[in-house]
Amino acid sequence: YSLVSPVASSSRFDVAVIGSGPAGSTAASLLAKREGLRVALIDPKIDDEWPNNYGSWADEWSALAQRLPEFNLEECTTRRWE
Repeated sequence: YSLVSPVASSSRFDVAVIGSGPAGSTAASLLAKREGLRVALIDPKIDDEWPNNYGSWADEWSALAQRLPEFNLEECTTRRWE
């Protein structure tokens, strides 16, 4: 997908995703890539970096990485607690 900012008022989209954090960006990307929809990703601070301050269960993360190989999720983790 491509990032266009600002968007002309005459532009038409199939869906709008509000918020460009991890969930919003992933939803927008999957809707565009897998479903072929025209997606508007709306966030007033879209260029701000999202702080990586969350965790997940290792087995759930691995399962998600297998389902979404295009995101290289296994390479996103830098720390593991046992």
